[in-house]
Amino acid sequence: MPDECRPPEGTEAGTWHWLERLGRPCVYHWNGNRWHGWAGHSPATAAICGYRYVAPCLTPDEAGRLVAELREARDEHAAEVDDLCMTNNRNVGALLRAQRDLGEARAALADADRDGEEEAHLLMMRLAREATERHAIAIALAKERRP
Repeated sequence: MPDECRPPEGTEAGTWHWLERLGRPCVYHWNGNRWHGWAGHSPATAAICGYRYVAPCLTPDEAGRLVAELREARDEHAAEVDDLCMTNNRNVGALLRAQRDLGEARAALADADRDGEEEAHLLMMRLAREATERHAIAIALAKERRP
């Protein structure tokens, strides 16, 4: 356990800080030599009581600037995220259509094999090949667009 619970050297008096005790954060006022919250503690007493220094509290102006920066960053990246989602949706749709086409072509090929219809068999083989190619293209597009 540290000998004292105090803010960094050079911290101004009259500022607010986060302390922690038993895993719970709390805010205390630093008057330059003592902590004041519900009771006043010297840095040594605060340490003995189990408090540890965490960080200074943001002022309302600092918090406002931080919130504005975060909102700006969110808005800036929202369009990117929307584009990625739309691209992903298109890729998934193409992949599902290709899988459906492939399944239909395989089923028709199996039917043609059973019926012994050579012409239908050749047609179904071509359709299966085309569906397989679309399937491969859809997979390649999906992999290419992944972040």
